[in-house]
Amino acid sequence: GGEDSLIGESTTPEQRQAIAAAKSIEYCREEDVIHAKNRRPFHGHRNMNNSNCSKDCDEDEGDENAGELWQQVILFAADKPAFICALLQNAGCEGLDSRLLLRKISPDMTIPGLRDAIVKLMHDYKIQLELQQSCSRILSSDMHKLFLRVIKMQMKGIRVNSSAWSSTGCTVCLQPILNNNGQSWRSTNQLKCDVNSQSNEENHRSWAIFNCNHICHGDCLSNGETKCPSCSKSRII
Repeated sequence: GGEDSLIGESTTPEQRQAIAAAKSIEYCREEDVIHAKNRRPFHGHRNMNNSNCSKDCDEDEGDENAGELWQQVILFAADKPAFICALLQNAGCEGLDSRLLLRKISPDMTIPGLRDAIVKLMHDYKIQLELQQSCSRILSSDMHKLFLRVIKMQMKGIRVNSSAWSSTGCTVCLQPILNNNGQSWRSTNQLKCDVNSQSNEENHRSWAIFNCNHICHGDCLSNGETKCPSCSKSRII
Protein backbone atom coordinates (compact mmCIF):
# COMPACT_ATOMS: atom_id res chain seq x y z
CA GLY A 1 0.00 0.00 0.00
CA GLY A 2 2.42 2.70 1.22
CA GLU A 3 5.18 1.39 -1.05
CA ASP A 4 2.86 1.44 -4.06
CA SER A 5 1.84 5.03 -3.39
CA LEU A 6 5.49 6.10 -3.27
CA ILE A 7 6.83 4.08 -6.19
CA GLY A 8 3.72 3.78 -8.31
CA GLU A 9 0.91 1.25 -8.59
CA SER A 10 1.60 0.63 -12.29
CA THR A 11 4.98 -0.98 -11.61
CA THR A 12 5.39 -4.74 -11.22
CA PRO A 13 6.66 -6.34 -7.99
CA GLU A 14 10.01 -7.01 -9.66
CA GLN A 15 10.34 -3.38 -10.69
CA ARG A 16 9.45 -2.22 -7.20
CA GLN A 17 12.09 -4.52 -5.75
CA ALA A 18 14.69 -3.18 -8.17
CA ILE A 19 13.79 0.41 -7.26
CA ALA A 20 13.97 -0.42 -3.56
CA ALA A 21 17.34 -2.09 -4.09
CA ALA A 22 18.68 1.00 -5.87
CA LYS A 23 17.55 3.19 -2.97
CA SER A 24 19.10 0.81 -0.44
CA ILE A 25 22.41 0.84 -2.31
CA GLU A 26 22.38 4.62 -2.48
CA TYR A 27 21.66 4.87 1.25
CA CYS A 28 24.46 2.42 2.11
CA ARG A 29 26.90 4.39 -0.04
CA GLU A 30 25.97 7.62 1.73
CA GLU A 31 26.47 5.94 5.09
CA ASP A 32 29.90 4.69 3.99
CA VAL A 33 30.91 8.22 2.96
CA ILE A 34 29.70 9.70 6.27
CA HIS A 35 31.44 6.95 8.22
CA ALA A 36 34.72 7.53 6.37
CA LYS A 37 34.57 11.29 6.99
CA ASN A 38 33.92 10.81 10.70
CA ARG A 39 36.88 8.44 11.04
CA ARG A 40 39.50 10.82 9.58
CA PRO A 41 39.48 13.52 12.30
CA PHE A 42 39.31 10.86 14.99
CA HIS A 43 42.53 9.27 13.75
CA GLY A 44 44.14 12.70 13.47
CA HIS A 45 43.89 13.45 17.22
CA ARG A 46 45.49 10.25 18.49
CA ASN A 47 48.35 10.07 20.93
CA MET A 48 51.57 9.06 19.19
CA ASN A 49 52.46 6.45 21.84
CA ASN A 50 49.56 4.07 21.23
CA SER A 51 48.66 5.16 17.72
CA ASN A 52 49.64 1.91 16.00
CA CYS A 53 47.66 -0.44 18.24
CA SER A 54 44.62 1.81 18.54
CA LYS A 55 44.59 2.52 14.82
CA ASP A 56 44.50 -1.17 13.92
CA CYS A 57 41.72 -1.91 16.42
CA ASP A 58 39.60 1.04 15.32
CA GLU A 59 40.05 0.25 11.63
CA ASP A 60 38.87 -3.35 12.18
CA GLU A 61 35.90 -2.13 14.21
CA GLY A 62 35.11 0.56 11.64
CA ASP A 63 35.21 -1.90 8.75
CA GLU A 64 32.91 -4.26 10.64
CA ASN A 65 30.40 -1.49 11.37
CA ALA A 66 30.56 -0.25 7.79
CA GLY A 67 29.86 -3.75 6.40
CA GLU A 68 27.06 -4.53 8.83
CA LEU A 69 24.59 -2.38 6.93
CA TRP A 70 25.47 -4.11 3.66
CA GLN A 71 24.97 -7.49 5.35
CA GLN A 72 21.49 -6.45 6.45
CA VAL A 73 20.69 -5.52 2.85
CA ILE A 74 21.95 -8.91 1.64
CA LEU A 75 19.84 -10.76 4.23
CA PHE A 76 16.79 -8.74 3.21
CA ALA A 77 17.38 -9.57 -0.47
CA ALA A 78 17.83 -13.31 0.06
CA ASP A 79 14.25 -14.17 -0.98
CA LYS A 80 13.68 -11.34 -3.48
CA PRO A 81 14.93 -12.21 -7.01
CA ALA A 82 14.74 -8.69 -8.45
CA PHE A 83 16.50 -7.30 -5.39
CA ILE A 84 19.30 -9.83 -5.84
CA CYS A 85 19.78 -8.87 -9.50
CA ALA A 86 19.93 -5.17 -8.63
CA LEU A 87 22.57 -5.84 -5.97
CA LEU A 88 24.66 -7.97 -8.31
CA GLN A 89 24.64 -5.22 -10.92
CA ASN A 90 26.12 -2.87 -8.28
CA ALA A 91 28.37 -5.41 -6.59
CA GLY A 92 31.47 -3.52 -7.70
CA CYS A 93 30.82 -0.70 -5.22
CA GLU A 94 32.75 -0.55 -1.98
CA GLY A 95 31.32 -2.55 0.92
CA LEU A 96 29.23 -5.03 -1.09
CA ASP A 97 30.78 -8.49 -1.35
CA SER A 98 29.14 -10.38 -4.19
CA ARG A 99 30.28 -13.72 -2.74
CA LEU A 100 28.12 -13.22 0.34
CA LEU A 101 25.18 -12.41 -1.85
CA LEU A 102 25.66 -15.45 -4.09
CA ARG A 103 25.88 -17.76 -1.06
CA LYS A 104 22.47 -16.54 0.12
CA ILE A 105 20.76 -17.57 -3.10
CA SER A 106 18.68 -20.71 -2.67
CA PRO A 107 19.47 -23.48 -5.20
CA ASP A 108 15.80 -23.83 -6.18
CA MET A 109 15.18 -20.08 -6.57
CA THR A 110 14.33 -18.77 -10.02
CA ILE A 111 15.91 -15.37 -10.66
CA PRO A 112 15.07 -13.66 -13.94
CA GLY A 113 18.06 -11.87 -15.42
CA LEU A 114 20.59 -13.59 -13.15
CA ARG A 115 22.83 -14.59 -16.05
CA ASP A 116 23.02 -11.02 -17.38
CA ALA A 117 23.72 -9.69 -13.88
CA ILE A 118 26.59 -12.14 -13.36
CA VAL A 119 27.99 -11.36 -16.82
CA LYS A 120 27.92 -7.64 -15.97
CA LEU A 121 29.59 -8.40 -12.64
CA MET A 122 32.42 -10.32 -14.33
CA HIS A 123 32.77 -7.62 -16.99
CA ASP A 124 33.08 -4.89 -14.34
CA TYR A 125 35.65 -6.97 -12.47
CA LYS A 126 37.65 -7.45 -15.67
CA ILE A 127 37.65 -3.70 -16.28
CA GLN A 128 38.85 -3.03 -12.73
CA LEU A 129 41.58 -5.64 -13.09
CA GLU A 130 42.78 -4.17 -16.39
CA LEU A 131 42.76 -0.70 -14.87
CA GLN A 132 44.90 -1.85 -11.94
CA GLN A 133 47.35 -3.59 -14.27
CA SER A 134 47.61 -0.51 -16.49
CA CYS A 135 48.26 1.72 -13.47
CA SER A 136 50.89 -0.71 -12.22
CA ARG A 137 52.68 -0.67 -15.60
CA ILE A 138 52.61 3.13 -15.70
CA LEU A 139 53.98 3.40 -12.15
CA SER A 140 56.70 0.85 -12.88
CA SER A 141 57.73 2.76 -16.01
CA ASP A 142 57.84 6.07 -14.13
CA MET A 143 59.86 4.54 -11.31
CA HIS A 144 62.33 3.09 -13.80
CA LYS A 145 62.76 6.46 -15.53
CA LEU A 146 63.27 8.25 -12.21
CA PHE A 147 65.75 5.60 -11.09
CA LEU A 148 67.78 6.03 -14.29
CA ARG A 149 67.71 9.80 -13.78
CA VAL A 150 69.07 9.42 -10.25
CA ILE A 151 71.83 7.08 -11.45
CA LYS A 152 72.74 9.51 -14.22
CA MET A 153 72.92 12.42 -11.79
CA GLN A 154 75.11 10.44 -9.39
CA MET A 155 77.49 9.46 -12.19
CA LYS A 156 78.05 13.06 -13.25
CA GLY A 157 81.46 14.52 -12.52
CA ILE A 158 81.97 17.11 -9.80
CA ARG A 159 83.93 20.22 -10.72
CA VAL A 160 86.82 20.95 -8.35
CA ASN A 161 87.47 24.67 -8.18
CA SER A 162 89.78 25.98 -5.46
CA SER A 163 88.53 29.57 -5.82
CA ALA A 164 84.97 28.48 -5.14
CA TRP A 165 85.96 26.15 -2.32
CA SER A 166 87.40 29.02 -0.29
CA SER A 167 83.81 29.92 0.63
CA THR A 168 82.53 26.33 0.82
CA GLY A 169 82.20 24.89 4.29
CA CYS A 170 82.61 21.37 5.59
CA THR A 171 79.24 19.79 6.29
CA VAL A 172 80.52 18.46 9.64
CA CYS A 173 82.58 21.25 11.21
CA LEU A 174 81.12 24.07 9.04
CA GLN A 175 84.64 25.49 8.55
CA PRO A 176 85.88 26.46 5.04
CA ILE A 177 87.41 23.68 2.98
CA LEU A 178 90.25 25.93 1.70
CA ASN A 179 91.67 29.23 2.82
CA ASN A 180 92.42 32.15 0.55
CA ASN A 181 95.83 30.64 -0.34
CA GLY A 182 94.25 27.46 -1.68
CA GLN A 183 95.41 25.35 1.27
CA SER A 184 93.28 23.23 3.53
CA TRP A 185 91.83 25.37 6.30
CA ARG A 186 92.21 22.62 8.89
CA SER A 187 95.79 21.91 7.83
CA THR A 188 96.85 25.53 8.44
CA ASN A 189 95.04 25.82 11.76
CA GLN A 190 95.43 22.43 13.41
CA LEU A 191 98.79 21.20 12.18
CA LYS A 192 100.53 23.90 14.18
CA CYS A 193 99.94 21.70 17.22
CA ASP A 194 101.27 18.54 15.59
CA VAL A 195 103.81 19.48 12.91
CA ASN A 196 105.85 16.31 13.46
CA SER A 197 103.02 13.90 12.53
CA GLN A 198 103.19 13.06 8.83
CA SER A 199 100.11 10.82 8.87
CA ASN A 200 98.12 13.53 10.64
CA GLU A 201 99.16 16.03 7.99
CA GLU A 202 98.06 13.75 5.17
CA ASN A 203 94.73 13.15 6.89
CA HIS A 204 94.12 16.87 7.43
CA ARG A 205 94.84 17.66 3.79
CA SER A 206 92.35 15.08 2.45
CA TRP A 207 88.74 15.77 1.55
CA ALA A 208 85.72 13.64 0.78
CA ILE A 209 83.33 14.69 -1.99
CA PHE A 210 80.02 12.84 -2.11
CA ASN A 211 77.60 12.46 -4.99
CA CYS A 212 75.23 14.82 -3.24
CA ASN A 213 77.93 17.55 -3.72
CA HIS A 214 78.57 17.81 0.03
CA ILE A 215 82.24 18.12 1.01
CA CYS A 216 83.92 17.11 4.26
CA HIS A 217 87.42 17.27 5.69
CA GLY A 218 89.10 13.89 5.88
CA ASP A 219 89.53 14.05 9.64
CA CYS A 220 85.90 15.10 10.15
CA LEU A 221 84.71 11.70 8.94
CA SER A 222 84.64 8.60 11.09
CA ASN A 223 86.91 5.74 10.17
CA GLY A 224 85.50 3.86 7.20
CA GLU A 225 82.49 6.17 6.80
CA THR A 226 81.24 6.11 3.20
CA LYS A 227 77.97 8.06 3.46
CA CYS A 228 77.47 11.78 3.64
CA PRO A 229 76.99 12.73 7.31
CA SER A 230 74.56 15.52 6.46
CA CYS A 231 72.31 13.39 4.25
CA SER A 232 72.49 10.44 6.63
CA LYS A 233 71.18 12.59 9.49
CA SER A 234 68.37 13.79 7.25
CA ARG A 235 67.65 10.14 6.29
CA ILE A 236 67.97 11.00 2.61
CA ILE A 237 70.37 8.13 1.97
